Amino acid sequence: MHMTLRRTAAFIDLGSVKIEVKEIPLSLRESYLGGRGIDIYLMYTMLKPDLDPWDPGNLLLIGAGILSGTPAPSAAGMIHVGGKLPLTGLAGSLSMGGFWGAELRFAGFDHLVITGKSSRPVYLWVHNREIEIRDAAPFWNADSLAVQDLIRDISDEENAQVMSVGKPGGDRGAPMDLRTDGEHCREAAELGMLMLSKNLKAVAVRGTLPVEIKNPDKALQHLAELIDLFRLSAAVTGISSSPEELMRTGERIVTLERLFDIREGFSLADDGLFAYRHRRLPEFSPLLKPALARYNEIHGWDMHGRPQPDTLKRLGLDGELHRLL
Repeated sequence: MHMTLRRTAAFIDLGSVKIEVKEIPLSLRESYLGGRGIDIYLMYTMLKPDLDPWDPGNLLLIGAGILSGTPAPSAAGMIHVGGKLPLTGLAGSLSMGGFWGAELRFAGFDHLVITGKSSRPVYLWVHNREIEIRDAAPFWNADSLAVQDLIRDISDEENAQVMSVGKPGGDRGAPMDLRTDGEHCREAAELGMLMLSKNLKAVAVRGTLPVEIKNPDKALQHLAELIDLFRLSAAVTGISSSPEELMRTGERIVTLERLFDIREGFSLADDGLFAYRHRRLPEFSPLLKPALARYNEIHGWDMHGRPQPDTLKRLGLDGELHRLL
């Protein structure tokens, strides 16, 4: 049995000002890896069905990718941001680049699970296995880029990585940027609104801790090959998976996300094409319906977009999901 590396999640309740750090069980990592996978698992198991997404109990989830903090090309700084979207009630999922994910790892954490609502504007300061809830009132109305510079000045840490949200106010659903640095910015109206609904303006991370790699020599070897990401993942995490097993894990994550949306009232009528700023495009193409049918077939879902019983069984999702974290 290979020894696997320790991975941790911090559970932060902004309302009660309580922070708890837990180790992520190996069985959970084997089934969902990290990043988006563990985020959607936590969303599905922690949130009650039909929870009002504006309720303070909604989750804002931030997870580092499994190769964040390593020299892996295109994956070294990736993060996933998720939560139940305030306007649609569906599962929100957003990937962002930059160096934020690596810095979270250097600070000693892999996932942040943020719940509750602060009684005042705040931001989180994450540094070397410590998390502080700090005052954000002086820059609550600043734009996302200015906030990053202000936090670096206040903390006297020019290398701090800051995920910040734009100015509050305006119409619900109005464009709102979520930014990890000066170059990596995503328009994410609903996830930005979720963040602000918790009176949370930013999450700043700075770490100097080493990131453990299970087998550094093999990791460097597979990194040099640039093509064997399956073996590189195993060398980094200590969890050996075949390409087929990793593909099945990806299937499990996408299907669980679908189950969440179905639980929240999603139907085939909600499937469609969306343009920039989340505006639904008109049903302009006669190819859309057959494309959706083919998409559902590939995933093992029925004509209504619901996962088939044999698909759920194959992915280990046919029974009740017990909370492991």
